[in-house]
Amino acid sequence: MSGCSSVLTGLRKKFYCGKAASNFVAWTPLNDGRRFSKCSMPEEKKCSYWEWEDDELSPRIIELICKLKKDKDSLRHEKNILRRRMVDLENYVAEGIEKVKENDDLKKKVADLENLLAVDVGLIQKLKDKVFKQWIVIGISWCCFVGLISSWIM
Repeated sequence: MSGCSSVLTGLRKKFYCGKAASNFVAWTPLNDGRRFSKCSMPEEKKCSYWEWEDDELSPRIIELICKLKKDKDSLRHEKNILRRRMVDLENYVAEGIEKVKENDDLKKKVADLENLLAVDVGLIQKLKDKVFKQWIVIGISWCCFVGLISSWIM
C-alpha cells in the first residue's frame, strides 16, 4: 500500500442512495489502520455517505501502526531482494554444476589423450630402436663394402 490509500474490506449497510456501503481501511499517516465506510457507487453516481467505523486512534497507536507498516514494507522489500538473490545463487550453482560436468568431461578426454600419448611414446621408442639397428646394419654393411673394395683394389 502507498502512504495515502484505502483498502476495500467488504460490503456493509445501505445508506442514502440505497446501495450497500463499502468498508475500507485508511493508510494515511494520521489515520493509519482506521476503518471507514463510504458509498460504493461510481464517482458520478456516488452519494455523500462517508463515516468512520472506528473511534479516533491515539497518536501513540497511530505512530505504532505507521512504524509496523513501514517495518512490514521493509521486510517485504528485503524478502523480495533475498528471493532474487536466491534465484541468482541457484543459477550460479547450476552453472557451476554444469562447469564441473564439463570439467569432468575434459578430464576424461585428457586421460584418454594421455593414454594415447603413452602408446605413441612406446611406438616412437620402438621405431627409434628399429632405426638405430638399421643404421648399425647400414654402418656394418658400409664398412664391409669399403673393406671389400679396398681389398679388391690392393
